[in-house]
Amino acid sequence: NLIGDTTALPVNQNEVPKVYDGTKTLVRSWIWDIALGKDGNPVMVYAVFPEESKHIYHYAGWDGQSWQNNKICDAGSWFPRFKKKKEEREPEPHYSGGIILDHSYPEKVYLSRPHNDIFEIEEWKTTDDGKTWESKMLTENSEHDNVRPFVVRNTKEKQQPRVLWMHVLNYRHYTHFFTEIKANIPGPVFSDEIKKGPVVKVMQAVADWQIANFDKVKHHPLDWTNGALYTGMYSWSLMADTNKYTNWLLKIGRKYQWQPGFRMYHADDFVVLQTWLDQYREFKNERMLDPAVARTSWVITHPSKSSLKLSEKGPHDRWWWCDALFMAPPVYTRLSSITGDKKYVKFMHNEYLATYDYLYDKDEHLFFRDDRYFDKREANGKKVFWGRGNGWVMGGLVSILKELPENSKYRPFYEKLFKEMAGKTAELQNNNGYWSASLLDPESYPNPETSSSGFITYALAYGINSGLLDQEKYLPVVKKGWKALVKAVSPDGKLGWVQPIGENPKNVIQDMTEVYGVGAFLLAGSEVIKLAE
Repeated sequence: NLIGDTTALPVNQNEVPKVYDGTKTLVRSWIWDIALGKDGNPVMVYAVFPEESKHIYHYAGWDGQSWQNNKICDAGSWFPRFKKKKEEREPEPHYSGGIILDHSYPEKVYLSRPHNDIFEIEEWKTTDDGKTWESKMLTENSEHDNVRPFVVRNTKEKQQPRVLWMHVLNYRHYTHFFTEIKANIPGPVFSDEIKKGPVVKVMQAVADWQIANFDKVKHHPLDWTNGALYTGMYSWSLMADTNKYTNWLLKIGRKYQWQPGFRMYHADDFVVLQTWLDQYREFKNERMLDPAVARTSWVITHPSKSSLKLSEKGPHDRWWWCDALFMAPPVYTRLSSITGDKKYVKFMHNEYLATYDYLYDKDEHLFFRDDRYFDKREANGKKVFWGRGNGWVMGGLVSILKELPENSKYRPFYEKLFKEMAGKTAELQNNNGYWSASLLDPESYPNPETSSSGFITYALAYGINSGLLDQEKYLPVVKKGWKALVKAVSPDGKLGWVQPIGENPKNVIQDMTEVYGVGAFLLAGSEVIKLAE
């Protein structure tokens, strides 16, 4: 019943019937929101706390004679998270993620609760006064907590923004917090058309997201992971209508004086030199060239005699794993092109052949990651061929072929290998456009994997553009691959479904990203856009 308006305050609490009586249950509760239903009767949402770390959301409605209370869902624990000593008690243990009624449609509520220890916003709807519920996620795979949803009053059902919430960067107390306000406005949907405008738009979004989040990357700037990113970022910088990306790369190169990584022989520590050499060709600054010349010349004059067999003792300084064929060989071919000195390509070819002879399966036309996988088998009994490992090889082949002159005596070998791998990988593309983490066992690894898909799409697109591959046969594969890659980009530009650092197939989830996956995406875009042109 209506008690009165503000002129009748204060309200005598003893005259107000209880919706929920904590003195009887001995379980505390907090009111979150109250509204009038379509029949004019009130409905309420509240939280109860059987334990401080166990919150439960409830929905109550007045049926004309009594309050009907129903559980909606478990709500997890409190949401403020901050560093504190173990003995320090949580100051606000009853701060749930939050729940609110849609006052225009009170059979619908929006709530916040944790998924994988991150609070997400959900929409819940009932058609039987709270007895049963259907739900869907409004946010997923977030990097920070989303709490305290609020429905904008007097909006139509499909009007947006309709729901606002706090995106928590830091929250210690209601007097001490740093948050953003977000809303359910649809983000940009990137077109997967192979036209210049759409390709540029999604490449820029991915590049911008990675630069904005580069301070969160835990790898050293000269690490192979970032080196792979730089190759793609450099290709993008040549297409962009701004110097932002060029300057970003120059800043990193200048800080480290265009040096390679720290290990003398390890291929992973060569990959950054690819970008420094590309910058040298653009800017003709000898400081960009000299470190690459010094490192490679020393290796050539002091060649490692180590074995490719991991079972043998001693240092393993040569290219004993297939990923290395992306990391180091393109540095030597670039130097051969820049200096005209054939010692670089000669050394590269001899080392490449050694790895090829040892790891390449001439029946399957794929590379084993290393010799530990010769006798291993997937769940379906097939050989273990890692998607990204073979993507690394194909991406490296593109870099080599771009540098080798048409009359080079080495070129026929790399063209033949490229065509063999292109034919095989094209056959292994999944119906969804991606390549699996395990190329021969997609059933065990059904989720998308964008780093392998990025490198393979890049290679096949290059093959069409260079005339090495038949357009009629391979263009549908490239289109399908690019469409899949674009689908993996979230509205803010984050590329998902990237398998973390590893050496063999693993399952992947949407939220996973890595800098080398972004590098592969940008490389793919740099060749896909040529198809549009």
